[in-house]
Amino acid sequence: AFYLPWTMLALDVIFGSPLLPDLLGIVAGHLYYFLTVLHPLAGGRNIMKTPVWVYPCSMLLEYHMTSEVIIVSIVHNNFALKPEVIY
Repeated sequence: AFYLPWTMLALDVIFGSPLLPDLLGIVAGHLYYFLTVLHPLAGGRNIMKTPVWVYPCSMLLEYHMTSEVIIVSIVHNNFALKPEVIY
C-alpha cells in the first residue's frame, strides 16, 4: 500500500492523464500522516483529532465478509436488523 499512490501517478503519466489531482492527493496524504502520527510521536499534540460525533456513526454499520458476498447489517442498540447481502 505504500507504493500505491506512486504507481497510480506512474499510470497517469503513461496514459496521459492530468497529474495535479494525484500530486495533491499524495501531498494531502503525507500531510495527514505527519500531523496525526509522526508529529504526536515526536512530542507534539495531535491537532487533527477525529470529532467526537464520528464515533457513534461508525458504530452503526458492521461489515461481515465471506468468501463471495459482503453482508452489511445495521446495528442499533446492540440489535442487528435484517442483513443486506451485496453481491
